Amino acid sequence: MKERKADKNQEQIPTRTEMEVLQVLWKKGPSTVRFVHDFLNSQERQYNIPPPQADAGDDRERHACAG
Repeated sequence: MKERKADKNQEQIPTRTEMEVLQVLWKKGPSTVRFVHDFLNSQERQYNIPPPQADAGDDRERHACAG
């Protein structure tokens, strides 16, 4: 499991997997880890989760593409 490092001023954006877990909890209510795990594995991951938006002031993507 990756540990995310974040500056205190930087907003943390949930990963796609974290959003899938949260959507199960929002839909089904309080649940055990086993229930969420089994539910996600039984689904075809049909949840519509938009990709994270890059901050306009964030130069990381520009530098990665610039080569």
